[in-house]
Amino acid sequence: MTEGQGTTQREFIQLFIPAGAIQDLNTNKIAETSLEATVQNGRADWVVQMSASSNVPGASPDANNFFGVRGIAGVDGSGSGGSAPASDGLDQPEIDIPEPLAPGANHVFAFSARGANEPGFAGQGGNFAQELQSRPLLNEKKVWPRVSVTSDLGATGAPATITLTWNLNVSGKEVPGTYAVELINLAPKAGEPTSIDMRAQNSFSYTVENNGLDQTRFFRLEVTAPGVQQAPFQLSDGFNLVAVPVRSQNPLVGNVFFGLSPLVVYRYDPNSGYEIFPSSPNFTNVEVGRGYWLRPRTAGYQLKVLGVPNIGQTTLSLKKGWNLIADPFLQPVNGANMQVKSGADTLSVADAVRRGLLQDSFVTFDPTTRGYTNPQPLSTGTLQPWRGYWVLAFSDIGLVMNRPPQPTQ
Repeated sequence: MTEGQGTTQREFIQLFIPAGAIQDLNTNKIAETSLEATVQNGRADWVVQMSASSNVPGASPDANNFFGVRGIAGVDGSGSGGSAPASDGLDQPEIDIPEPLAPGANHVFAFSARGANEPGFAGQGGNFAQELQSRPLLNEKKVWPRVSVTSDLGATGAPATITLTWNLNVSGKEVPGTYAVELINLAPKAGEPTSIDMRAQNSFSYTVENNGLDQTRFFRLEVTAPGVQQAPFQLSDGFNLVAVPVRSQNPLVGNVFFGLSPLVVYRYDPNSGYEIFPSSPNFTNVEVGRGYWLRPRTAGYQLKVLGVPNIGQTTLSLKKGWNLIADPFLQPVNGANMQVKSGADTLSVADAVRRGLLQDSFVTFDPTTRGYTNPQPLSTGTLQPWRGYWVLAFSDIGLVMNRPPQPTQ
């Protein structure tokens, strides 16, 4: 291992690995016997630390993977530009994040795989155990498009469970609590989520059935800073059935629907009926996954919410009777992205309908015709973001919403 920390020059780690021990994740071929990964100099403002491990006895985990941003504006952290200054301008010294470690026996690796033609990586594409980017601006998203997890678990290492874990609260480098942090499963197996809220859980496990380097799995890491999320339509004069697929920085009703006059908002509870803001004492916040009735005095009001998109698998609790729900994401959700939980069972919407758990239909309100739309099948239809919908459940169940699969970037 060659390493030269403590200077302002570009540094690198050279890992000397037994031939055939690691896969080149860009070409899907066996890499050379040495792998270079740029070590970022300068101060890490915040980082996501990732680790990969397996349940194979004696296997070597990979714990020193850091993806984050610099405290120095204008530096992308790809290793493509010169030396870093001695300070980030905030009178804080440089803090180098730990260097990558050489693999041990029966190892698992996690890397950010970058192509040589990607911006900031011209001629330098490869597998990065550490990658720092510039700070995100308001409503900006930082993306690590191919976080790769690959394993070489030895002759008896399969079937095996691979576990990817993360830490968003590395001391002194915590990811800001207002940011959305999402791990997107680019090739989900049956029953796996397509989107993982990295604040709601700190690990994800999957099984490899055969040993060997063909067991590489690819994920995408996205960190989104707060910004103004806006509905793609204006409200009509009269009643409108809407929803808010955004985690507001301030979810109070008066903040989310700021500027609506008169500020009268309705929500529906299957047990108690309608609750009206501001007269209902328990109705104080706007929640993701619920529909709301609004009635502006004049047309033209547009929903604008400061926050981050809702992410991760989201379960809506349906009570027996009519429920006023919503697509919890900024993308349309169809029946293929939904499941139903009833007790210990997880079913498709179609199977839940056959069991008599809910009605296979949903309707929304059309403010232009001032009437409900024709019913659409829940099992095959599509819910649109920012709209509320009525669904009928015949027992208390959970409606599981998966964020639709995201294209590889």
